Amino acid sequence: DKILAVQKPVDQSLRETSAWLRVTAQAAAARETAQNPGASA
Repeated sequence: DKILAVQKPVDQSLRETSAWLRVTAQAAAARETAQNPGASA
């Protein structure tokens, strides 16, 4: 269960679609801004 605190589950039904890529890209961007609060996107 600990992984859920770090990473929300991704809807695997969207996998390999542009929607899934957009979701993962947004998640990666959110994760980077969380790690680097001073960085401007």
